[in-house]
Amino acid sequence: MLEEIRSKIVTFHESGFSNSEILKRLKNDKLNPMSIYHTIKRYTETGSVSNRKRVGRPRSARTPALKNSVRCRILRNPRRSMRKMSREFCVNHETMRKLVVEDLGMKSYKRKTYTILTTPYVVSDSKDAYN
Repeated sequence: MLEEIRSKIVTFHESGFSNSEILKRLKNDKLNPMSIYHTIKRYTETGSVSNRKRVGRPRSARTPALKNSVRCRILRNPRRSMRKMSREFCVNHETMRKLVVEDLGMKSYKRKTYTILTTPYVVSDSKDAYN
């Protein structure tokens, strides 16, 4: 949610409006009632409407820089092997697979080759099938 919408919610709250009244006044922004509740709760706890600091260990391998470079390589050559790319970037092959599938939303596949039967073989195969 944008900070300007959050600040509108807080100004309405400080003016004495209830959550349902705030929702009615901001119906053009298509807000969820819980987002109004959480915004007011955040403001009363921290005194600010900005996002809170994230907790937890930051990503060390699946960084935005790696994501961009892998996306460029795949777009340049879609037949690129994920294991080869993982060796080139010095990353575990499972990390590379997660990056491609989960972060980039791409599917990996092995291109299959088939034998194409020409007309004389198709005719002879169909005769053998009925005999």
